[in-house]
Amino acid sequence: MNPTIGGEIKKTRPVVVVSQDEMNRYLETIVICPLTTTIHPTWRF
Repeated sequence: MNPTIGGEIKKTRPVVVVSQDEMNRYLETIVICPLTTTIHPTWRF
């Protein structure tokens, strides 16, 4: 995510875009899910 805003971590991370193209085009908002290799025991997935 570039540029970072506020307290965001400033490093490159892989993500998956989950919002539809039409939503991205009209709302100018993109919904993403960051990817990780670490699963915390209390995180839901």
